[in-house]
This record gives sequence, structure tokens and C-alpha cells, in this order.
Amino acid sequence: MPRTTPSRLLIAAVLAVLLHGCATTPTPGPPTPAPSPALTEAARLAGDGRMDAAAARLEQAAGEASSPARANALRLQAAILYARAGDDATASTLRDDVGDADAGEAGAGLRLLLRMRLDGETLAPATVIRRLTPVPDGLAPPVAAAWLDQRAEARRAGGEPLAAARDLIRAQVLSGRTDGARSERIWSILQQIPPDRLEQAAGRADSGAEAGWLSLANRVRDAGDDTDAVASAVSSWHSLYPDHPASDFADQLVERRRAALAPPKRIALLLPLSGDLAEVGKAIRDGFLTAYYAAGDERPALDILDTKGSVAGAVAAYQHAGNADMVVGPLTKAGVRAVSSRRNDDRQVLTLNTVDGESSPEGVYHFGLSPEDDARTAARAAWASGKDRAVVLVPTGEWGSRVAGAYTEAFEDLGGKILETARYPEDESDYSTTLRQLFNLDVSERRYRELRRLLRRDIEFSPRRRQDMQAVFIGAFPRQARLIMPQIRFHHGLGLAVYATSHAYPRTADDAVRQDLEGLRLVELPWLLGTLDDPSLMALHTSAVDQWSQSMDALPGLLAFGVDAYRAIGLVRGSARASGLPGATGTLTIDDAGIVHRTPTPVRVAAGGLRPTARENIQRRPGPLDPLPPLPGLAPASGDGQAPAVWTTPAPRQ
Repeated sequence: MPRTTPSRLLIAAVLAVLLHGCATTPTPGPPTPAPSPALTEAARLAGDGRMDAAAARLEQAAGEASSPARANALRLQAAILYARAGDDATASTLRDDVGDADAGEAGAGLRLLLRMRLDGETLAPATVIRRLTPVPDGLAPPVAAAWLDQRAEARRAGGEPLAAARDLIRAQVLSGRTDGARSERIWSILQQIPPDRLEQAAGRADSGAEAGWLSLANRVRDAGDDTDAVASAVSSWHSLYPDHPASDFADQLVERRRAALAPPKRIALLLPLSGDLAEVGKAIRDGFLTAYYAAGDERPALDILDTKGSVAGAVAAYQHAGNADMVVGPLTKAGVRAVSSRRNDDRQVLTLNTVDGESSPEGVYHFGLSPEDDARTAARAAWASGKDRAVVLVPTGEWGSRVAGAYTEAFEDLGGKILETARYPEDESDYSTTLRQLFNLDVSERRYRELRRLLRRDIEFSPRRRQDMQAVFIGAFPRQARLIMPQIRFHHGLGLAVYATSHAYPRTADDAVRQDLEGLRLVELPWLLGTLDDPSLMALHTSAVDQWSQSMDALPGLLAFGVDAYRAIGLVRGSARASGLPGATGTLTIDDAGIVHRTPTPVRVAAGGLRPTARENIQRRPGPLDPLPPLPGLAPASGDGQAPAVWTTPAPRQ
């Protein structure tokens, strides 16, 4: 039976945390004074879910404050609570009323929180962590919780999952509420921490709340995919941590684990099997069936419907998939938009493309071979190898903007700095002007000409490129990459680490190609490299070579995408959003927006071909979800003349 932990049971814990202090490393000093009645009352109101009333109580306390600085600090704290209650207008007014006036030691941090919330200000994770450490004394508990929430997000983005989880756990205690959203974030982050480190952390927990969360994560992880073992682990955990803030969440884990391991009863696969995209659709289908056939004896029925590569065909296929409780597809962006907008049922949909800048209805998930995933992995690889300052060179147009944006965002989220971004016309062959400007060689030459003019004689000169960059990211296809790499070397780029997406390397490469591209660091699908660490994936690769030789020869990357489209169903139907699965196109993870991301394999072009490089610190650790339970073979079935062609498999055994 679910346990209910009333907010008032947490007030004592809140006060204990206040007295202990919120800084990561407490320093010796005089005892912290007991919180004022106004702060205690605000904590109680916020714990009851009355955030606006808590804000009003802080406003009232500001009018009774002992000094102008204290009054201003209380008004800024009230503004934060109004913003958390959704009243941005009142929050902005209060902030503007305070202006730049003295608000004590907490003033700078409070203003930063408000700018990030109200103005959308973004900073590098390291900067946010520095500015929000330590947490000052004298904050109202729900404001201290907001402070810790923001610092936790920065620590998560900066690669400090354990510190992020600790901040969130403290925030949960301070908030006086056992809200599900924060519990989900804590759990998601704990799943990213390696088991040995999680066990060590449990032995050094500095509070009962932290010890309980770490114990729960360790126990559930040890229980694996055995639902009964998970239930037993949660039950024993309850006996050790009664009335813990995670009590309700722990009970939900058992049911969610059952749901995560339950396959759908019928899958509908929507692909273009006729029309201009037929070859693409067939290669994806072959990969999907490779994983499907290998799955075992008990599996859902499978319907394969032809979308004919059109929007109308995608909508018709979706409508004729009415018996399926899981839909995979369609493939084109236009088809994805059409199906998403017309969806009026609760079936889960895993589309095979992404739609930029658009929110999706609940139950709609997206998976695609997006170049952005390649660019993000390249950024993590650069950061992991010690590069923290880079320049970006991409072609003009939408594709170049997409990969530049993804690389820049990922690199800066880690704390790196993009010094400059340059663009080149795709149809050109000489990139000298662009590279000279990007590398500041033109500045060096101007200095030389000025010096020669002043001295009125020739002097020995060798231009120097800028010395502050450590890496170059190029967005390029094979023709451009073969031209850019030698020109980078010619323009004093020897020794620079150059990164690119998989698009820079041709499907077939001879010695001349490898010589031009030698040293280029890019990412590639594990399926194409043969670096499949998971035994089940190796078996699928062997099966695909035997059964689908035409697709493997012509479009192996798309066949790999089909394999992962099937495997990603386990993520969609699971509950571990931050966990991942090894895949044919890279490690698969799913985010809170329902987008499945790939982390492909970092490689380097060498004389003998592509060579995998170290992957430490750039891939998320695979999580506990396995692919869907194995599923039997397909039998053709005829359509009705109006509906798309359908192939059907038997329903699962009862």
C-alpha cells in the first residue's frame, strides 16, 4: 500500500538541515542561529503546496526586517517563490523594486537564480556551480531548495552526478515536499553513477535522506530485472527507512519495473516500401526484422504497413494500425508531423525521425540518425581528451547550422569555449581565405606588413596561427573533408586535433582518401566498425550478413538503424529515462522529452582505416533495461485493396 509522508513530518528534518548548513563542505564556525518564525512559516506553507502564500509571508517579513539589506534579500527570496508558483509578473516586479540595492551575501546568487528563471540567462555549468557555492545561511527553506535545484542541474550538466544527486536530496528535504518530479530527477541521476562508486557513496552519506536514496538505488540495481526481487528489495528498504521522502516513489518502482519488462502485444511498423524512398524503407525494415527474428519464442504480433513515402500514406498506415498498441514510424518529417497532430488515442508511437523545435504529445517518442548526435559525441570526445578551446568550421545552410549548434551546445555545457565559428560555401574547393581568418593568419600577416613598413626593410617572417585554440570541429561531407584537412595542415594546423561527424568519411575509402583524412577524429556506427561489445549485437550482425546481404552491402547504416528501432522499444516502454542500451548505431538513451539519442563510437582515420579511440567519460553507462523479450516469424497477409499492404505475425501465446 502506498505510503503517504505528510509535509509536516519533514519540518524537523528541514530545521536539522538548516542548522547543519547547506554547503557541500561545512567549515568550522559559530553555530548557525535558529531560523526565524517567518522562514519557518514560509517552509510550512511551501511544504503544503502553497508557494504563493509562502512568498507573501516573506514579503511581509521584509517589511519587518531589521535592516534594508535583509529586507531586500527577503524580497528577492519572495520573487523566487512567486516564480516557482508560476507568477513571473509579480516576481519580476519585486526584483525590479529591489534593483541593485544591497541584499547581503545572498544577493548575487538570488539575482542569478531570477535571471536564469525570468530572463533565460544561460551560463557554463562550472560558472553556475562557482556562483552558487556555498549556499548562504538565512535563506527560507524553499528558497534554499530552489538554489540547490539550480546547482544540481549545473552539476549534472558538468559531469558531477553524485554531487548533483546530493544537492537534489537536500533540496527535497528542505522543500518539505515529496514531489514526484524531484524524485524522478534524483533517480534518473543515480542511475548514471557506476555501481562501485554508488556503494562507496552510500557508506559516506551525510544524512538519513541521502543514505536512504543511495540504499534504494543499490538495492534495486542489485535486484536486476527480476520483478519479485525488486519488490523484496523495496520491502526490506522500507523497513530500514520508514517515512523516507522516497517512500511513495519506491513503491512505484515495482509497478514500473513490471511495466518496463512487459512487451507490447502488437507492433505496427510504418515504412515507405514503395515510391522514391522504397530502398531506404526496405533497408530499415530488414534491420528491424533482424532484431525481431532473433528475439525468441514469445513476442508481439507485427504488422508492416507501407506509407508509400507520402504524408497521406503515413496517415492511412497509422489509421489502419488500429490493433497495435505500439507504432514504430513513420520515417519522413512531414509524416511524423501529420501522425503526431492526428493522433487521438493512447497508443505509444516511436517515430523514425525528429521534428526540430516542436513539442510532441504525450506518448510520442522520436528516434533518428540525426547529425546532431554525431556532433555532440564529437564534442564529448574533444572534452574527454583535454581540449577545452575550439573553433568551428561548417558549410553554409541548415545542415551546417544544425551540427555547429549541437557541437557548440554540448562543448559549452561541459565547460569548453568556442572561440569562433566560420562558414564556407559548399561548392568551393579553396578554403584558404576562410581558414586564414579562422586561424588569425591574416592578423599575423597584417602585423608583419606593418612592422616591415615601420622598419623600411625586409624581415624574415613566418605567419603564426592563433595559439589559444586546441581543436577544430568541421562539418563536412567526404569531398569537402578531403580538401579541408590538407588545407588545415598547410595553414599551420599541424598538431591540431580536428573533429568531424561520420558524414566526413566515405562509405568506401582507398589509400588516397585515408592519406588526405589521416588524423581526422570522427564518430561512426559500431555496426559499421564491427566494434559491437554486446554479444547479442554481434549475433545480429552475423544474422544480417547471412539474411539481408543486399541491404548490408548497399545501406548498412540504415539496416543498423532498423535494428536499433526495434531495440529502442525497450527504452520507450521502460521507466529508466537516463539509462541506456548498447545499440548498432551507438549507445541508446532516451531523454525526458522522449527523444532517443545515440552515442556512436569515436574513431580516428589512420593509414589502415578507422581505428576506435578511447571512449571513457563520453558514453553513458548502459542501464538495466535489456532489449524487448524475444519474439516468432512473419507470415504474409493480404491487404483489402484500400489499406496499405500488411504482413502479420501470430499474436503472443497466452
